[in-house]
Amino acid sequence: MPRPNLLVRDRLLQAFADAGPKWIGVIAAPAGSGKSTLVNQVADQFDGPTTYLRCRRSDAAGNTFKGRLEEALAPLGDGGLLVIDDAHLLLAHGPAIDELSDLLSSDERCVLVASREEVAVDLLPARLAGRLVELTGEDLRFRAWEVERLLSDVYGEPLPPEDVAALARRTQGWAACLQLFHLATKGKQAAERRRVLATLGTRSRLVREFLTRNVLDQLPGELRDFLVDASVLRRPTKDSCDALLGRTDSAQLLAELERRQLLLVRLDGDTAYDLHDLVRSYCLVELVERHGEDQVAARFLAAGRLLEAAEDLPAAFEAYVSAGDRQAASRVLGLGRGELSGSAAELVESLPRSWVESDPWLALARARRLLSRGRLAEAIDGYRQVAEELPPTSAGLVDGERRAAAMWADPAPDLSRDVFDWVGAIRSAVRSDPAAQARKAWALPGATGRLAAAVCFMLAGDVPRARSLLSAVAEDPSAHPLVAQAGRILATAEASLLRDPAEEPLRAVLALDESHEASPWLARIVAALAAVTDSDADRGRQMILQLLAACEQDHDRWGDALIRLLAGGGALRREGPGAQEWLASASAALRSLGAEVLACWADLGVALALTQRADPAAVEASAAVASSARAHQLWSAAEAAERLGTGRRVPTVERQRPAPVELLQPRVVMRCFGTFRLTMGGEVVDDSTLRPRGRSLLRLLAARAGRPVHREYILAALWPDSSTKAGLRSLQVAVSSIRMLLSGYDTDATVAREGEAYRLDLGAEADVDVVSFEAAYGEVRSAGSAGRRPEAAALLDIIQWHRAALLEDEGPAEWVVNLREEYQMRAVDAAVELASQWLDAGRPRDAARVCEWALLADHYRDDAWRTLREALAADGDLAASEHARVRYHQMLEGLGLTPGTGAPRTASTGLRRLSR
Repeated sequence: MPRPNLLVRDRLLQAFADAGPKWIGVIAAPAGSGKSTLVNQVADQFDGPTTYLRCRRSDAAGNTFKGRLEEALAPLGDGGLLVIDDAHLLLAHGPAIDELSDLLSSDERCVLVASREEVAVDLLPARLAGRLVELTGEDLRFRAWEVERLLSDVYGEPLPPEDVAALARRTQGWAACLQLFHLATKGKQAAERRRVLATLGTRSRLVREFLTRNVLDQLPGELRDFLVDASVLRRPTKDSCDALLGRTDSAQLLAELERRQLLLVRLDGDTAYDLHDLVRSYCLVELVERHGEDQVAARFLAAGRLLEAAEDLPAAFEAYVSAGDRQAASRVLGLGRGELSGSAAELVESLPRSWVESDPWLALARARRLLSRGRLAEAIDGYRQVAEELPPTSAGLVDGERRAAAMWADPAPDLSRDVFDWVGAIRSAVRSDPAAQARKAWALPGATGRLAAAVCFMLAGDVPRARSLLSAVAEDPSAHPLVAQAGRILATAEASLLRDPAEEPLRAVLALDESHEASPWLARIVAALAAVTDSDADRGRQMILQLLAACEQDHDRWGDALIRLLAGGGALRREGPGAQEWLASASAALRSLGAEVLACWADLGVALALTQRADPAAVEASAAVASSARAHQLWSAAEAAERLGTGRRVPTVERQRPAPVELLQPRVVMRCFGTFRLTMGGEVVDDSTLRPRGRSLLRLLAARAGRPVHREYILAALWPDSSTKAGLRSLQVAVSSIRMLLSGYDTDATVAREGEAYRLDLGAEADVDVVSFEAAYGEVRSAGSAGRRPEAAALLDIIQWHRAALLEDEGPAEWVVNLREEYQMRAVDAAVELASQWLDAGRPRDAARVCEWALLADHYRDDAWRTLREALAADGDLAASEHARVRYHQMLEGLGLTPGTGAPRTASTGLRRLSR
């Protein structure tokens, strides 16, 4: 049996090592996936006798296979390992398959079967017995970190990390194509290797020959024609193929391609398939050769229309770009408000400059792509140009993104904005007093609020709390993919640098740099994390230097500073050389960016490195760190610096240290706006153990902000079809289950009974968003009752808390709809009143932004439309004001009303309602 010198992939071999003494292994993957290599490696690590049987076409019929099987089993006796390769050559029905089924149903020995197609045997008994190890092409796919090891350790020709990530994405980890890339670029310079990478799959002769011989030529004529014709669809489905190609049998053909393991992977249950990029590129070349470029462009245009109708806007954008239709591509971008992901986002970088310069939506997509690469200055310029051309409804969004980018580009940004958001929380925390920012960020809704709080806690040195929050962010199904990825990256960084790195979690997060959802900037940070945890320190250092060169090329100052900080942290953890130099350079870079808190931590690392070497300069360095950390209210770093062998202690009166973070943070935090979330003692309450109506009861009581709710109301809301007796019994059971759930956490929270009413009692110190909303609303009502305009701060509080609809996870339940609408009306009233105040105070742009927010919530608010028009006109944007007037008239016409001139702006209807 051959023993090629290739990369040993422990993550695959471990599955067999963990499978027990008598396992059954089935590897079904396309040609060139590395099946034979893995089979050889499994056999090498097997402790016992092994025999190898390669199937032949002649085995499919008669008793030929039975005789060969008996011959292979003879040397094994009652144990050992039998390897059966090329099992796809056996017919799906016949004596050979029957023999194979009998073999796999026995428990006498280990059997490993490798096939290019799904093996037509019953594997359920082995699966139920826990003996089955199943691997597919997706499992065999080389991850980006494995591609890097393959190139550097096996082929001896490493690539820069960003090129490795691009190669992993382009080949989708297909082993054969990685080897073909190596053969095509062996001994060549970096520029030539990058050129080959760019043309891989379209003009690579080696790849085309491999695909012809091992993929397309293996297909029957009709199946091959179908695959080529369907290649204009990035993710073909039964419906899209039937509609585009005028067929009715697409479901069967797609299923057959999947069964043959021809690099077609099922997505989204039974609805869609993902065609391998290289196969798709090959098929598109063949499609052009068959029908010509004009006809293929027409097919792309038809595909774009189908995808647009199906609301798959990124895929429609790609199709329209391939068809050369700039206007259609811009239209779908506008429908998605410029949001692109995956390969569609990457495509923006290759668009003709004339397209981008003449279209605001394409320019916006390019600005976002620049931002995702860390090219802040270029992105800010792009946002500034785009804001002047987009419609006013989207201009506010662009302005917010530009401000966020400018916040990080400016070393001393003005963070005293009226609206506090999660980006501002993190930017403030890297400058000073992260503990205070952590408490503010905790109050923000959604996964972004938790991510910001986690970052702030980590910066403050409260690692356990940060760790808990990061886990919640990473596992939140409602989180944006980039937010969830950021949570996983930070969690892995913490585990790898502050604790012993766990191999599997680390490898899982390192796969992010090949994800189409990951931004290039995040991929760069992930690659740095891989480098600093690499067991080969020299290889890790070379990767760090390559990443820093990429940062310099992109003018990415933040990436450069953070990579230096990671490099220093990794060297410090290993107590290896270079830690002091990396950390000192990181400190200087971070201070130039206005990141004093991060710089303090880097300086603390320098002091620790000096202490490890028993350098006398450690005493002075520690004292300097302690002083700087106290100045920026970074108390944990200050105390750590004081303990670094100096014996010095700063008098308590000089510290003026506030209460610990644990005391600043409420023990109980509940969020009802958006998705319901209850945190007790720093731990998210898992209410999945409650029955569905028990969960709804918990939310119903939560939405009432600690006020008693009569049992008749509860019964009518949750048990309307039950008799009174049965309903009360169900209510009592639900209350008991909630009490039991809450008692499992270290707080005094419970459900209290008050006569015939129930109240969710979380304690006086609990942080509850609906309570804060009601408090702000009470201030506004008091002001209205006293005949004065409410304070802008109270109005802002109402808007800030109502970032999303009440209890979105309860859906359209009747009991929550009226309350949800009431809260939304109050928030819109507050927004209109705040816009009016800001307009009177000479802040028309801010007034317009708040009006746009109000109209997104309530499109039919007449006073919001009028204030928006006035604000835009006062800001000098007469075109936008006129556009707002047109949209307002369209709204009225949609209601069957005749547009009038509109009453002048006065004290709004919302203010009158607020004062009641």
